[in-house]
Amino acid sequence: MNDYELSWVPSKLPLEKPFYKSIYQSLYDDILTGVLKPHDQLPSQRELSYFLDIHFTTVTHAYDLGLKNGLLYTEKGEVLLYRLMAFLIILFKEKKA
Repeated sequence: MNDYELSWVPSKLPLEKPFYKSIYQSLYDDILTGVLKPHDQLPSQRELSYFLDIHFTTVTHAYDLGLKNGLLYTEKGEVLLYRLMAFLIILFKEKKA
C-alpha cells in the first residue's frame, strides 16, 4: 500500500458480499453520520481497491452507484466528492420513513 493514509475507508470492515454494495452502504452511512462532509475527496478507485485487496472494478461499481444515486459527483473527471444536496435528500428520506 501507499505510505500515506487514504482520505476515506469504509467504516464497516471486513466488507460483506457483494463488496460494491457494502462500499456503497458505507458511503451512505458515513454521509448520514457526518463522517464524510460536503466536498470531501474520496480515494481513487485504485487506491481503495488496493487497500481493500479487491478488484478495481468493484470499487468503480460502488462509486458509479453513488454517482447514479446522487451521493457523489466528479470534478475534472478525476476525483469523487460527496455533495451537500445528497445529505439533504438522505435526511428527507429518513424523516419520511
